[in-house]
Amino acid sequence: MSSLSFLLIFLFQVETPDQIMALPNDLVKDLDTRIIRSMSGDEKLQVIKQLISSGGSNLPIAYDGPGTQTVAETWHNKRANCLSMTFLIVAMARHVGLESRFHNYLDLDLYTENEEEVFYNLHMVAFIKTRPESWVQQDFARTGNPPPGGIYQDVSDELAIAQFYNNKAADALTQQNWKLAQQYLDSAIRIAPNYIASWRNSGVLFTRMGRFEAASYAYQEALVLNPDDELTWFNLAMLFQRWGKGEEQFFAQKKVEKVRASNPFYQNGKAWEAIHHGDYKKAETFARRALHLNKKHPVFHHTYAVVLFHLNKEEKAMSELELAAKYSQNSEQEQLFRDKQAYLARLGD
Repeated sequence: MSSLSFLLIFLFQVETPDQIMALPNDLVKDLDTRIIRSMSGDEKLQVIKQLISSGGSNLPIAYDGPGTQTVAETWHNKRANCLSMTFLIVAMARHVGLESRFHNYLDLDLYTENEEEVFYNLHMVAFIKTRPESWVQQDFARTGNPPPGGIYQDVSDELAIAQFYNNKAADALTQQNWKLAQQYLDSAIRIAPNYIASWRNSGVLFTRMGRFEAASYAYQEALVLNPDDELTWFNLAMLFQRWGKGEEQFFAQKKVEKVRASNPFYQNGKAWEAIHHGDYKKAETFARRALHLNKKHPVFHHTYAVVLFHLNKEEKAMSELELAAKYSQNSEQEQLFRDKQAYLARLGD
């Protein structure tokens, strides 16, 4: 590393929340020129969508998974991941007087697992209030309907900023820039100390740095927030393995197994894993376990319906889709399951 690069690392200042959310002057001018005070909320949102799709007078903004950027960087670079795009949408909506907020969308695949660690994956979207009692979801990063079993969670501004910092820390981790990653994670913990992912990711960072005591402390802080957090226990087991603490590793691994056995989402994920491998009998076992643990979540009925369809049990599959529709969280999700029912009915004709 050159002396200049070394100096830049230590001089780097983590972006403040205001810097992250600040609209660039040219975009402010575009918004102020196109938005008329008498416009309805729906009309204002349409202007925002047109600006994003056209990029103002430049190119439209394209989806780019890896990079997390500030609002200004997103606008000028014309590339953004889901989090950066959501920050841009929320900032634009608030500038023109529309109430807007962040939401996380949890897919079926809640985590990514490798041989050493488990990472938490989230998809972020914006909800914008265009009229009284009417919130519109804006998700420019995803085409088509979201997965039918997803869960929306309201996210405070502080938590959204913490997720921004966690994303930046992950970018720094991939570059093995430990100092920068720690700066971002420390900032995330300061702004949202109860966000478990920041502590968990700090544990991952310290493990990679070989700072096992610090990693253990970070994971223990995560467990204070959620004593049954599977991802933390998994990562802790991997830490103890690298640390040479066999007894602690055994305990942590047993805890992972216990938590997974009572986690319907884990069982559901294993069902889909078996489906992708064509092992439908195994998938049926996991799908039934998920339903045994939670009979009122639509995703588990949907998964079981898919398994039953592959086992040529179309009538039972239709019944499970009916239950999935019954327990749907919103009208859009219900319609997805109704469409699947209609598709199965056409196949049976």
